[in-house]
Amino acid sequence: MEAGARLLVAGNRFRETFVRLIAGFVVVPHSLLWIPDMPRLLGVDIPSEKKTIYSLQYLYGVGPRIARELCHKAGVDPLCNARDLHEDELARMASLLDKDYVVEGQLRRQVAQNISRLKDISSYRGLRHRRGLPVRGQRTRTNARTRKGPKKTVAGKKGVKDLK
Repeated sequence: MEAGARLLVAGNRFRETFVRLIAGFVVVPHSLLWIPDMPRLLGVDIPSEKKTIYSLQYLYGVGPRIARELCHKAGVDPLCNARDLHEDELARMASLLDKDYVVEGQLRRQVAQNISRLKDISSYRGLRHRRGLPVRGQRTRTNARTRKGPKKTVAGKKGVKDLK
């Protein structure tokens, strides 16, 4: 390669299996380029380019506080990038998450069971869930479009002047 050549990663458009020089760029197909794998924790890929404390927050049920606690208990530096974590550190964090916290699939299942319990006992909150309306007391005369979906226009009444 010549000095000062810039590296360009080839996407799906390029099918070559060799390195070639195009207008000052070195084109490298994905198969020849080494990209570090994202660390997996509880079946979820966490971003490798971010700091550990922020990468852990990609797990469902893990926020800033739990991420800090987890790094402290596992003896991991929260400010190092996630790609620099060793297998034993990932294993320690996974075992701590399983043992001490309710996260990911287990937490999703627990939330779904709570909602179905509310529906089964026909509580007010359960009825609101069943009807797809806001549960926590928000107004529904206007707004609430997230829960209600797009507007369903109803034909209006004829005015008094139209009847005469």
